[in-house]
Amino acid sequence: MLKIEEDFNKFYNKFLDANQTYFNEIEEQRKKAINERKNNKMLIFIVVFIALSLGVLSIIFGRNYLGEETSETIFMWCFFVAISFPVYIALTKRKELINYDTLYKNNVIERLIKSFLPSLEYLPDESIKQEDFKQIDFDYYNNFCSSNLIKGTYNYDEIEISQIVTEYLYKSSRNHRNIVHKEIFNGLFGKIKLSRNCNNELYLIQKEQITKKLYDTFSLPINQVIKSNNEKNFLKNNFNQIHIDELDSIFDIYSSNSHCSQNLLDSKIVQVLIKIYNIEKFELAIKGNYIYLKFWMDGLFTNPPLGKEIYDKEYIYKNYKILYLVFYLISAFKEKL
Repeated sequence: MLKIEEDFNKFYNKFLDANQTYFNEIEEQRKKAINERKNNKMLIFIVVFIALSLGVLSIIFGRNYLGEETSETIFMWCFFVAISFPVYIALTKRKELINYDTLYKNNVIERLIKSFLPSLEYLPDESIKQEDFKQIDFDYYNNFCSSNLIKGTYNYDEIEISQIVTEYLYKSSRNHRNIVHKEIFNGLFGKIKLSRNCNNELYLIQKEQITKKLYDTFSLPINQVIKSNNEKNFLKNNFNQIHIDELDSIFDIYSSNSHCSQNLLDSKIVQVLIKIYNIEKFELAIKGNYIYLKFWMDGLFTNPPLGKEIYDKEYIYKNYKILYLVFYLISAFKEKL
C-alpha cells in the first residue's frame, strides 16, 4: 500500500533533526550566493546603463563633434558591451554559487539518499551508460547527457539510478548557423540487476496521446519523427502485444512470453502500476535479470533556487518521492519474479 506522504512526514522530521548542524553551514553559503547574485545584478545594471547612455549620447551629440562614422563606431561598441557584459558576469562571477551547489549536493542530497537507504552511494559527477538507457528508450535523439548517479544494492540486487536528458539537435530552417535544441526526454532512469533471471522480455511503454503525436509531427524535424517511429516499430514487429483491460489506456504492452507476462501482471501488480502512474508517468522493461525504469520527472538531485531554504519541505519531498516510487515498484515486482 502506498503511504508516501505519511512515510515522508516521518522521514522529514528525522532527517532535519539528524542533519541540522550541516544545514546551518550550507545556509550561510546560500546567503553568500544570494549576496553574490545581488552584487552581480547591481554591477550589470550600472555597466549596461553607462554603456547605453554613452551610446545614445554619441549618436545624439557625437555627430557634430566627432563625425558620423566615429559616433556610430562608439555606439556599436557601447551596444556590444551592454550585450556581452551580462554574459561575461554570468559565466565568471559565480564562485559562491558553485560552492553552494557543491555543499548542497555533498551534504543535503547525499545525506537524503543515505537516510533513505544506507546502501546507496551518491556520485553527482558520474553517469550511466547510454546503451543501458536505450534498453527502454525508443525515441530517436542525437545528444545524451547523464548525471547525478546513484548506485548501490537493495536486497542483493544491484541498483543504478541517474538523471537523464536527451535532445535532438538540428539546424534552424531560418538560419543554418543556429542549432536548435529540442528536448526529447528529461527525467530519471533506473537499472536494476536482479539476483535471478526471469527468462522473459516485457515492455510497458506509455501510450502516446493523439495530441502529442500531432505536436511531435509538426514541431520536430521529419527525420527525427521517422526514426523514432522506426525504433518503436521494433517492438511491434518482434514481440507479442498483450492487452490488459485496466492498463490499456495507459500502456502498450509487449512481451516475448505472453503467458509468463500475463501471470506476472496480476491484479495486485496492475493496481500498483496504476497508482504509481497516477503519481508520476513512467515506463518499464524487464529483460532477463534486469529491470529498467524511466520516469518523466526533471530537476532532481540538485540544489533548489536560491530563494528557497535548503531544507525546503516541498523540494526534499520531490527527491524523496522519486526514490520511494522506484523502490516501491522494484519491491512489488520482486515478490512475483
